[in-house]
Amino acid sequence: MDNSIVVKNLGKKFRKYNQARPHTLQEAIVRGFKGMRASESFWALKNVSFSIREGNMVGVIGHNGAGKSTLLRLVGDLGKPDEGSIKTNGRIGALLSLGAGFHPELTGRENIYINGVISGLLRKQVHKQFDSIVEFAELEEFIDNPLHTYSSGMAMRLGFSIATHIQPDILLIDEVLAVGDLAFQQKCLDRIIDFKRKHCTILLVSHDTHFVAQHCDSAVWLDKGQIRNLGPAAEVVDQYVEAMQEKVAVYKNGSSQNKAKSNSQIAVAEYDEQSDKNSHNSENTLNDENDLKTNSDSIETGSATQAAEKLVEEAFADGEASLDDKATAPEDNELPKTSDTVEDNE
Repeated sequence: MDNSIVVKNLGKKFRKYNQARPHTLQEAIVRGFKGMRASESFWALKNVSFSIREGNMVGVIGHNGAGKSTLLRLVGDLGKPDEGSIKTNGRIGALLSLGAGFHPELTGRENIYINGVISGLLRKQVHKQFDSIVEFAELEEFIDNPLHTYSSGMAMRLGFSIATHIQPDILLIDEVLAVGDLAFQQKCLDRIIDFKRKHCTILLVSHDTHFVAQHCDSAVWLDKGQIRNLGPAAEVVDQYVEAMQEKVAVYKNGSSQNKAKSNSQIAVAEYDEQSDKNSHNSENTLNDENDLKTNSDSIETGSATQAAEKLVEEAFADGEASLDDKATAPEDNELPKTSDTVEDNE
């Protein structure tokens, strides 16, 4: 069999721009067109080489940001590589992202015809497949509504139905099937397996390692834009899963250590807070004791003062009584006037 896809020394570079760069013409003029250029660049793909035989199904796996979607876009001729080359043989059907190639203001019917023609079909061929496309997408009631009224799942169903009804020789599928419900996901997987039986070359990106290991002939493991492993799907998937489990274990250990450190810091903070509270309570107790002692001294002083005042009052009372007695008592040289004395005088 001939190779349907040949990728050789593929490289794709993207630029990074400063976050503070001007976003409008006015800002650029005011700043003197400074900060317009990219501050740095990075390689999303580097030295990627592989080939896929006709009728084979290959899964692309890897963590987020590894370059999987970029690879599918370059294979689908939706971008130009900075290095290397890509050769494809046959008509390509691609489902790379939700709403790709759709116009939100056009109806579902109009988008079917536009996408079919863009994919290489004649208008009469699209017309012939139209009823089947709508039936598979389960959108009979909404096919004449504008696309912006569709949910993400409805748009995905329409895109997948169009991509699989153009009878492609090469089918490119990105991780978009997860948007649909379980019943439609199974419907799509059955359609993919049916394409494989018809010797359609399939290149798909998926995080479903079980599906890749079970249905794909081989797998490509991308890591930071480079191929880390390439070979039989089951072997590559096992190595990938093992590496991800090690990464998860490291993350959990780091989280546990950070959690323990955080708990110790909280304990120290609580201890310091309790110490400050106890110290504050001790100061309050000491202040209360001092206040109590002061009150006691005041009470004692007040009692002594009251006793002294009582003694003074008693002294004054005794003095007044003595004066009264002295005023009423007879003098020694004064003789009392009696009737006898009167009689003698007579």
